[in-house]
Order: sequence, then C-alpha cells, then structure tokens
Amino acid sequence: MATAQAVGNGAIRLAVRRPWPNPFEREASLSFSLPKASEVRVTITDIHGRRVRRLVSGSLPAGEHAARWDGRDERGRDVATGIYFVTLEAGAAVVRTRVALLR
Repeated sequence: MATAQAVGNGAIRLAVRRPWPNPFEREASLSFSLPKASEVRVTITDIHGRRVRRLVSGSLPAGEHAARWDGRDERGRDVATGIYFVTLEAGAAVVRTRVALLR
C-alpha cells in the first residue's frame, strides 16, 4: 500500500510504500517513487518529531528507490521499541508513513 500526495489533476507527485516488514526487529526496507528528478531527504523521526536518523539526502533521478533502516540513530546506537515516522521530502512535497520497531 502506498501513501501518496496528489496534485489537483489527480496525478501522483510522490509516493512512499509502507515499510516492510512492519513491525520490524532488525531492519526495515523503505521504498519510494519519484515522478521526476528531485532533491530528496528521507528521515526517521520519533513520535515527538525529533530526528532520529537521516537515511537519504541528495539528488535522485525519477523512478523507484529504496533505503533501509537498521533501527539505529545517527550515532549508531540502537533506538528504543516504539513507533517512528518515515518522512520523504522531494522538492516542496512531503509524505509520511509510520513504522513500528520491536526489540
């Protein structure tokens, strides 16, 4: 299932699929699609909106892309069991989905 942001004409601008597996214990696969080349950021935040880790930052071509999250923060430390949000930003568009980590 995809979470997507649509423009007025119904065209999909940006899509991120639900992380798999979800919930996860060791690693989650995150896939997303871009309709055109964009500056992209994929970040993991906690339920309070604090950034836990940035997974992708840079220019990507149009098409399908993937990233993985190993349940660690930017310093390489394991994060606690809980609900986290995957935020995909491409240009001005922002899409979020959630992922559950079980330890």
